[in-house]
Amino acid sequence: MGETFGADAEWEENLINMAYDIDLPIEAVILNKPSKIFDVAKLKVGNTIMIDHNADDDVIVRSSDVDIFKGQLGKIENNVAISITDILLNNKGG
Repeated sequence: MGETFGADAEWEENLINMAYDIDLPIEAVILNKPSKIFDVAKLKVGNTIMIDHNADDDVIVRSSDVDIFKGQLGKIENNVAISITDILLNNKGG
């Protein structure tokens, strides 16, 4: 596969199928604020971290250091959900 000159439709299809099966870690960033290591080290189970995030503030969904989506927090049944409002990769020329 892939050793012949010209287009190789079978190789391309296998590559696409393998790419779709790659695990991509994503994270939803509600707050990204600097904290002193001393304050973080004092946290214990049961402590509450106060954040300055209003219900209508955007949440960034990213993978590694790449911002992918912007969205709004919500809830579906007993699950926290994010409604995608913007695709950020297109805005960066990606």
